[in-house]
Amino acid sequence: MNFRRLFGFVLAVGLGLGAGHVVAEIENSATASATYGDVTVTSLVSKATVPVAAPFPALRVTKSDDTSAFSDPVQAGDILTYMFTVENTGNVTLQNVVLTDTALSLVDAPAFVSADKDSAHGVLKVGEIATYTADYIITQSDIDTGEVLNWADATSEGPRENLIATDLSDDPKDDTDLDRDGNGDADDVTRTELAQVPVLTLEKISPSFEQVFPYVYDIKYRISAKNSGNQTLNDVMV
Repeated sequence: MNFRRLFGFVLAVGLGLGAGHVVAEIENSATASATYGDVTVTSLVSKATVPVAAPFPALRVTKSDDTSAFSDPVQAGDILTYMFTVENTGNVTLQNVVLTDTALSLVDAPAFVSADKDSAHGVLKVGEIATYTADYIITQSDIDTGEVLNWADATSEGPRENLIATDLSDDPKDDTDLDRDGNGDADDVTRTELAQVPVLTLEKISPSFEQVFPYVYDIKYRISAKNSGNQTLNDVMV
């Protein structure tokens, strides 16, 4: 018995428009034939069509805060740690992934920690998530304001240099879900609230006590006011 398969491929281009849409179809046809003695048997043609989507590079960035190192109450000089995730939400591997955070004066630029599919820094496979961290030192101005606002952004390249993906960071703890860059993903600013504790301590002492007449004394007092809280106090009056 002699048996063989015959395959044919047809590529039809231009069936769709835009990133993520079908722009081509691959049609695969196959037949089978066999001989038994002088008899040849040929099967019907079997066809299968596979849609091909356009390259669609896309990113999603999140940014959350870790205040576990704060004093109680928070003080100037305390460390605020930021944690970032950058996820490849498109359909192509991304190259030259760059995470940028310039809204604050960080101790250092965001540092790459790892990727959950073991890609090197700057590369993200489809569906892969990379994590980064960065530290910020709390200032007295931050405490007087009562909060720290921050955001980050990421850029990357698809298989061709003209296919660029960008995204602004979102705070996963904020359900407002504003889309600040218009790409369909939430981009809420990461907001860290700083507890303000205004405390004013007064101390009154009498360093001198002098009798000037019978039953008349000259007493001088010294009063000191101390800001014992963590917030700048204004219009202090004694």
